[in-house]
Amino acid sequence: MEFTQNFLNTDNIKVDGHYVHLFDANNNVLEMFIGEEVRNAVWADDNQLLVTLENGSVRLYQDQINYINI
Repeated sequence: MEFTQNFLNTDNIKVDGHYVHLFDANNNVLEMFIGEEVRNAVWADDNQLLVTLENGSVRLYQDQINYINI
């Protein structure tokens, strides 16, 4: 499931332990379970979410489930 435009148009991202919460302009939330402790999450090019983990690894999420390690 791709990230919808309403979430891509905002930078309101909250990191909470193993979760990343994405908020749209209407305060709807998309909760992503990452499975490891998250340090930071930001939108990257091509509508992908760049997630940095506490262990130093970095994941690039193409959608809510699929990612590649970079």
